[in-house]
Amino acid sequence: GKGGAEEYAVKMRRLPPDAMMDALLARNRVTSRMVADVAKTVANFHRRAATSEEISNTGGIEAVIRNTQENFAQTDKYFNIIIAPETYRRIKTYTEDFIKTNTPLFHKRMAEGRVRDCHGDLHAAHICFYNNGICISDCIEFIDRLRYTDVAAEVAFLAMDLDNYVR
Repeated sequence: GKGGAEEYAVKMRRLPPDAMMDALLARNRVTSRMVADVAKTVANFHRRAATSEEISNTGGIEAVIRNTQENFAQTDKYFNIIIAPETYRRIKTYTEDFIKTNTPLFHKRMAEGRVRDCHGDLHAAHICFYNNGICISDCIEFIDRLRYTDVAAEVAFLAMDLDNYVR
């Protein structure tokens, strides 16, 4: 037409659900080699991911503090419903103490460029093994303070998810 675009459409091809890492883990079909390949893929991605003073400031310690405070505020309504008060307090105290104790380390990692433009939500459901490769999808594109993060935090997030499957 003659006017400006009102809306763009994207045609996407679905990744095969049976090739997603979470589905493979549920069927005990993930090998140590596959995990090593994911680690190599993620490390290569992090090595090339953008970093800058703006990224470090957006995703650094202040974002960690804000995100954890936000998480606790959002879970507060479940206090004593799905989480026991003593568990909630223990987790909250541990988190706050960890941040206080490790503030110099957070600043050091920020200065070293360890805060990068990452995936932001890396877990097994976003990793697909197909066509003899690995496809990692569905990063957080809409909230910089969640996507800009320390690479160690991103790896820990995936490790925590993987640990959930081996219980």
